[in-house]
Amino acid sequence: MTIPANELPVWMKRALRRTDWGLLLALAFSLLAGWSFVLQPGFFHQNANENYIFRTADYARALAEGRLYPRWSAETLAGYGAPIPHYAPPGAGYLPALIQQLYTNDPAQAVRLVYIAAYILAGLSIYALVARRLNAISGLIATLLYVYSPYFALTAPHIIGDLPVVLGLALLPALLWSVDRCVLQNEPTDLLLTGGLSAALLMTEPRILAAGVILAGVWLSVQDRQRGLGRWLPFAGIGFGVLIAAIFWLPAVVEGGVVTWLERGQDLRPTINLTGLFAPLRMLDPDAMIPTAQFTFGWASLAAALIGVPVIIRRRLALPAIFAVLTVGIIVLLLTFRYQVWLLGIGAFTLAVAGSGLGAARRLRQGRSALTLTLAAILALSFPVWIAPESTELSMDASPEAQRLYEQLGYGIAVLPPDAPLPTTPRGTTLAASSALNGKLAAGQHGGQIGTLAHTTHSDTFQLLLNQPLSLQILTSYFPGWTATFHGDSVRVSPHPEGGLMINLATPDRGELVVELGTTPPRLMGWISTLVTFGLLLLITYWRYRQPHSRYVESDQLSLDEARVGGTLLIVLLFALAFLSTGIFNAPNGYGLADSISVRAQTDTGLELLAYRVDRSGAALDLTLYWRSARFLPDNYQVQVSVIDPLTQATTALAPARHPGGYPTRRWLTNLYVADRYTLSVPPDQPATLSVEVLTSTQAPLTFFASNGLTIGSAMPITLGTD
Repeated sequence: MTIPANELPVWMKRALRRTDWGLLLALAFSLLAGWSFVLQPGFFHQNANENYIFRTADYARALAEGRLYPRWSAETLAGYGAPIPHYAPPGAGYLPALIQQLYTNDPAQAVRLVYIAAYILAGLSIYALVARRLNAISGLIATLLYVYSPYFALTAPHIIGDLPVVLGLALLPALLWSVDRCVLQNEPTDLLLTGGLSAALLMTEPRILAAGVILAGVWLSVQDRQRGLGRWLPFAGIGFGVLIAAIFWLPAVVEGGVVTWLERGQDLRPTINLTGLFAPLRMLDPDAMIPTAQFTFGWASLAAALIGVPVIIRRRLALPAIFAVLTVGIIVLLLTFRYQVWLLGIGAFTLAVAGSGLGAARRLRQGRSALTLTLAAILALSFPVWIAPESTELSMDASPEAQRLYEQLGYGIAVLPPDAPLPTTPRGTTLAASSALNGKLAAGQHGGQIGTLAHTTHSDTFQLLLNQPLSLQILTSYFPGWTATFHGDSVRVSPHPEGGLMINLATPDRGELVVELGTTPPRLMGWISTLVTFGLLLLITYWRYRQPHSRYVESDQLSLDEARVGGTLLIVLLFALAFLSTGIFNAPNGYGLADSISVRAQTDTGLELLAYRVDRSGAALDLTLYWRSARFLPDNYQVQVSVIDPLTQATTALAPARHPGGYPTRRWLTNLYVADRYTLSVPPDQPATLSVEVLTSTQAPLTFFASNGLTIGSAMPITLGTD
């Protein structure tokens, strides 16, 4: 007598499950999405990836010193330090630091491995989510649409270098998969899985966790398979995850008022517009030193979603239908909050799930030709995302000395992206002008002998021989938690009026002075919350294991013929990537300057203004200047653009001086152009003249010369007419 498959026990159903070829194909295609991180020997440093490599090295040094949770960047602000790890979500630094400590011993390689892992996690998670609700073909389509979407595959990792957002976008489908699994199967480990993913997402990119909770809430609100408490059980898991992450957010929130946030690079923030969202993805210009970020959904996801609409309506597919509606809402948010470009990644995810409805078409299940053409079309429309910027550096020095040099040369803060705000204490913003004795300590010259024994990420140790009572100034920014011990006895630490820490030693003595960043009540409460919540979640999971649980939901799997189609396309893609690595498919050199107005104004330092482009829309004037350097530049020049009334010669608008293109000119590569964008307020019916000045680090203007050698002056004029 044969037992029906639906009456078999759960353990037997799992034992009889065939190899999931769709999952293996999703893994392979996801791995190929990160091919440039695998094959290129170095890294592209004209974006924020360089800053996250520095941060990784910082975390790795702290871990090597035994600091389980780093809270201080010791080399920031000329060595005074800043509590950047205390307020920044730690995921983007902690995970690659663990990889560096355990495997690579190289922060750049660790960051590359994290990017590759993010692609794999994203592809497998969205496949498992969609395949369980629809079918395996839909899951594979969703994987291709998501991991090859322009923002997730190219813009965020390669052009912007936004490691936290890429990690968050990888964790987002994993979180929704765990939420959906918790509702459908409600197995003992589901609550632990949801809590762990929620904590990881909160400690990596809290904004994406908030978006994930909203997406999960909307999706679960329309479900009718699980009613009552079971439907909202995943949110209990998310709540546990929030409490597990209290080690990060609780001290950051409670101690948020003790720092001043210095805004940096706000005028460099990219913006989103409606036409750009639906424009085709262009290839990168090889002559552009910093590739232009394109904020578009790409045509692959849009085409799949539009073609799949009749299938969704005919078959009443709830998952793609709900996510299609959510995509419309995200587009509205993108156009409302134009600077929040990370929302484009959320839209890429919802659009990929919406486009997966195409996989439910009966024709794709009945004929290999239709499936082959569909998958090939998705890969073809995703073509430009495969061509990432080429590596410009083969190795990188991320040592403490390199961090300090990075700041001294005017490049910014080594461990922070150019547009990220810097947390400093009020006294830490006014650094003492006195010279540092022994590196980290300033003192009176006749008070005794002082020597530095050790300098680590969170502490300093000095050897003191005092002939008289002495007040010491430690050249470290004040922050709650700094403690000092002399001879093992506690010594009071207070902020110094000129900046740094003040320690008063009342009696002559000899011994070791240890200054260390310790704990505070909010940090202690964060540790307690994390450990207690995690322990409680483990106990609940153990208790759930002891309860009866036999629910099992089997996902659809690819047939052998369908798997062969995917495998063939995978091999074709491998050959295509091999040809791409030769550069034969690169765009023409300099095509990004095609619609600009040529200028060719030179300076005597080698900096040249090649061309400009002006777009006027209402009261907003978008100006793009194209610069180039004929030789390595000796200074970090800054560009200032102003609007001059031609009648009164009065300045009607002024853009603050900044690095052209947001990148210090001392780091420019020769003979590559840099696009420098400005948005100015100019009425459309008013003629005006734009004045472009280039200032040195001493605020002295450079002189422009025409191509025939004639002097233009210190200001380059650009005359505008009326619309």
